Amino acid sequence: MRFSCMMLLGLAALAALVTAAPGQANPDEVIVTLNSATYLLAVEPNGMVKTFCNTGLRAQCITEDLYNDGVLFGTSASPGDLIRVSMTGVAHTLVVGGPYVVDLDVDGDGNWMGAGFGTGGKQQNAVFTISPTGTITTLIQGGAPFGKIYAMGLDMASGDVVVFDGAGYLLRITRTTPPVVTTLISSLTTGGSGGLHPLHGAHGQLIGVWNNTTVYRITLNAPNPLTTIFNGSPFTWLADVEYEPATGLYLIADLKNTQGAIYRFDPHAAAVTTLVNLSGVRPTQIAVVGGRHLSAVGPAKVGQPFAMKVSMPTYPGAFYVTALSFGCTPGLTLPGGLKVWLAPDTLFSLSLTNMPPLFNGFQGTLSAQGAAGPTLNIPNVPLLAGLRLFAGAVAFHGPTPLRASEPLGFTVQP
Repeated sequence: MRFSCMMLLGLAALAALVTAAPGQANPDEVIVTLNSATYLLAVEPNGMVKTFCNTGLRAQCITEDLYNDGVLFGTSASPGDLIRVSMTGVAHTLVVGGPYVVDLDVDGDGNWMGAGFGTGGKQQNAVFTISPTGTITTLIQGGAPFGKIYAMGLDMASGDVVVFDGAGYLLRITRTTPPVVTTLISSLTTGGSGGLHPLHGAHGQLIGVWNNTTVYRITLNAPNPLTTIFNGSPFTWLADVEYEPATGLYLIADLKNTQGAIYRFDPHAAAVTTLVNLSGVRPTQIAVVGGRHLSAVGPAKVGQPFAMKVSMPTYPGAFYVTALSFGCTPGLTLPGGLKVWLAPDTLFSLSLTNMPPLFNGFQGTLSAQGAAGPTLNIPNVPLLAGLRLFAGAVAFHGPTPLRASEPLGFTVQP
C-alpha cells in the first residue's frame, strides 16, 4: 500500500515557520508525531518546520527506519498498522492489523523493538521484535507485575529492555528465554506517555522523561535507580527523548498545554535550549532522519559473518572508519569535540587494523548515498556466545572528523 505525501492546508499557525515543500525530509531533520493529527512534521536543524507526510493515519509512535534512512511509525489503533516512510515521503505498510504500538526502538540484531498497549488487540501489554519483513515475535506479554506499557527503551550495556507502565512500575526485562523481569521502581507517576534512551558515556544508564517537568537518570544496578538530572522551566509536559548525532545532545518533545516544543538538552551540563516552539500543535514522539548511522543487518552468531550498515547520507564520498570495543564507556573525544562512545581497549586497537579475514570493510569510502557495509567475521568458537560487543563509525574529511554514530551494542548468539 502506498500513499503520496501532500501539504496539509490550513496550518495557519505554522505558516511563518514553513520553508520547504512537503514530502521530502533531509538528513538530520527531526520527524515529529502530533497529538490527534494524521500528518508528520519535519523540523530542520535550524528550527524551521515543514509538513513532511500525510498518510491519513494518526501516528502513535515513531523511530528511525533501518533500511531507507526514513522513519517507521505505529498507528493509533487496536489492532494497528506499522508504516514505513522514506526520506522522499513515500510510505508503505509493513504490518497490517498488528499490535497497538506505543513505543518503538532499534535493537542490535537488525530488528525494531516494539511495546504494545491496551486491551483487545494483538501483543497487548507486550514487548516484541519486528523483523524487516514485518514478522512480530513476542518477548513477553502481560501478567505480573506490569499492566499497560507506556514507554520502552534499551540499555546499551546489557541489551536489556526497560519499560514503564500505567501501574507505576519501572521494569527491566532480559532478552533471554524465558525473559527475567526485575522491578526497579514500583511507585512511578507517569501520566500515560514518555520516552527512554541510553545515556551515552554512562555505563548501564538511561535518560527518561514522562509527563512532567523532570528529566531523569536511570541507573539499572544502583540501589536507588532513579535520580533527577533537571527539573522545571521551560519544561511543562515531557513526552519523548531522542539522541541527536549531529550535536551529541538529546532532543526532548514537550506536549505543553496549548502548544508544543522541541528542546535540545545536554545531560552532562543539565542545559536546555529551544529548537522550536510549535504553535497550536503538540508533539508526542520524535525521530531523527538518518539518525541510525550504524546498525546491524542481522544477528551476530558464532561462526558467521555479522553484517553492519553505515549510513551517513549527509556525507556521501567521505572516508569512514568502523571500530569495535568491549565497552561503550567512557568514550573518546576526537579533534573538534566529536565523541565516539567506545572504550579504548585492545579490541578497539585491533579493529582499527581493518585486517581480513576478521574485519572486512571496516574502512573505506562511503557511497553516493553515504552508505557502507562493514562485516565482522565471528570465529567459530562456542565460548564467544553471550559476549557483548560495541561498534561505532566515524566519517572524515581528510583528518577532520565529520560525524560519529551512536554506539551499536550487540550480543553474540550461539
